[in-house]
Amino acid sequence: MTRLRLSLLFIGTLLLAMISFTATAQTVNGYSVTFASRTYVEAADQTTFIYVVTGTGVDPALSHFDLEIPVCETSLTVVATSPSEAVEFGTDPTTGINGIKWDMPLGTTESRTYSITFSGNVVAGDVLVAVKGGNGFETGTVPGPSCATPELQIEKFVSVDGSTTFTDADLAPGPQADLDAEVSFRFAVTNTGTVPLTGITLTDNLLDLSTCTIPAELAPEAFFECTVGPVPAVEGQHTNTATATAAYEDMTITATDSANYFGGEVPAIEVQKFINIDGVWTTAGAAPGPEVDPGDDVSFRFVVTNTGTVDLADLTLTDDTVDASSCTLPPTLASGEGAECIVGPLPAVEGQHTNTVTVSASTADGETSVQATATANYFGGDLDDDDDEDDDLPVTIIIVGPVESIDVNIIVIYGISIELDPNDPLLTVIQIGDVVSIEGDLAEGSGTTIIVIAITIIIIDVDIYITDDGVWRDDGECANPPPAWAPAVGWRAKCEGGNPPGRGGDRDDDDDDDDDDD
Repeated sequence: MTRLRLSLLFIGTLLLAMISFTATAQTVNGYSVTFASRTYVEAADQTTFIYVVTGTGVDPALSHFDLEIPVCETSLTVVATSPSEAVEFGTDPTTGINGIKWDMPLGTTESRTYSITFSGNVVAGDVLVAVKGGNGFETGTVPGPSCATPELQIEKFVSVDGSTTFTDADLAPGPQADLDAEVSFRFAVTNTGTVPLTGITLTDNLLDLSTCTIPAELAPEAFFECTVGPVPAVEGQHTNTATATAAYEDMTITATDSANYFGGEVPAIEVQKFINIDGVWTTAGAAPGPEVDPGDDVSFRFVVTNTGTVDLADLTLTDDTVDASSCTLPPTLASGEGAECIVGPLPAVEGQHTNTVTVSASTADGETSVQATATANYFGGDLDDDDDEDDDLPVTIIIVGPVESIDVNIIVIYGISIELDPNDPLLTVIQIGDVVSIEGDLAEGSGTTIIVIAITIIIIDVDIYITDDGVWRDDGECANPPPAWAPAVGWRAKCEGGNPPGRGGDRDDDDDDDDDDD
């Protein structure tokens, strides 16, 4: 067993959520072992089991006290013990109990309180205890920690299309419902724990659920459902919350879930922010963003879209760093329509630059306002500006893929142009569709074009041999024999059933010949 020392956790005046089991006592090897209480502290999410061991004046004296800790699929976590000294965890080789051992003596007329605290709400069950004294020990059974897990889950769904589809709309606004439509709600309650649950209730803060049929008991993994509605849709944002409760012994388990829908037209707006460096527009919502030399030009583009179902008016656009007063937005923006403006070019500043745009609008009647934000980033200067000579080295990339097109000494893979040496003999045999692996340097392109200067190129799916004597490509046909200088192992094995030149015949035959020479 491993000896541990744990500091005692003082419960103090924390809220005691529940106490289960009344004190019970039994005599074990001449000592009265009393289970005093099980206490769950909701604020700390911890459970404490307390035992009192008292001598009855009968020898032999207690040498150590064991308490079983069950082995669960999800291990129980001990956070404190009392006493905290002389504590060992594991299997006691004397008593055979797997759990905690307090290896400290207790006189036959003395009394001591033992406690063990676990993380979480640990349910009580039956466990073994042992009192070791002299050359023997006795065991008993008392309430203690168990692997039982009482858990409950509720899912609430909403339908705005006549119960054809139900949506788990936990977050607002949820689906949009016409004001002359009806909505329905579905509730699914599941026992996600390992013990049966009873005393089940189901309520909603806005709906009457008295028509729901609730079972008297819910076995582990079992569930029940209930549908309420249709009811008339209400105007505006609608959020209601369902609550399910159940009991296990003296514990109460609670679960909640909400559903949302929006009655009538849904006002919503979106803004996207782009940054232009060297003629390329990009979204750079996360820092550091692209690098730019301080003083070089940068521009920002703002794209505003009405993503709701109702026209918007009184549009405004502001930026926390950039002067966006030159942006002119339309007086109204119909559902699905967008508008955009560009600010810049502006000189890039040194260091990390982050700015946020905010767009606001309201419905035509002015009763509802909406807002959206977006951020753009760039870094002025070199992020790796450490004066290393390596900073000036070209960027080397590796590309593996099929050849899409060939134009003289330029091949294209995944839309990337790769420049080969015009004198490379590989150009005489490479074909569209060949899968190649290329390592090369990234060269500057124009606009969005990327050009790679190939350093090494390997054709993966075809055998090709290049020497000063010539070039040979295995096209898969036996009618295309290789020259004598090409190993062409695959072709020769398939078409000749033999070895490449210089390999000779069967190795065993060679060995036999050698044997004959001896």
